[in-house]
Amino acid sequence: MKLLINKYIIMRYITLLFISFLFLLSCDKNTSKERIESETIIDSDKDRVDILYFFGKQRCISCNEIEGFTHELIKDSFANEIASGKLNLRIIDCNIKENQKIAEKYEIVGSGLVISKWEDGKEEIYDMTAFSFNHLTTGEKEFKTEISKKIKSLL
Repeated sequence: MKLLINKYIIMRYITLLFISFLFLLSCDKNTSKERIESETIIDSDKDRVDILYFFGKQRCISCNEIEGFTHELIKDSFANEIASGKLNLRIIDCNIKENQKIAEKYEIVGSGLVISKWEDGKEEIYDMTAFSFNHLTTGEKEFKTEISKKIKSLL
């Protein structure tokens, strides 16, 4: 009986390890449609709103959706603000050495969405990472609506 219980426990551990491996494997998809690489921190004297999406090497379906939904929202709803410089969208790869400083500034490790408002040389930071992951389950429309409201309130 004791041998049977031990085999059962071992099988559960093997199954758990296999599922964990599959999950990690699925998070390594780097399929962004269009990338805007970060070069340096944008001039802090100009009044504007920055949308910063950070990503790391390991990316899951949710990470890719947050990036895609954010990019679509900005492109479709805020083209005039982008053109005028009132709004910036930056997709930042945390794995690139040049981007580590900005990731540290916003305390991002891996994936993250930050909205930053610059006014009179002062920055207000809104970390939208938890909000983004929590609201993906409600669907693309609600995610975009809430992020859009936040951006409009800061412009």
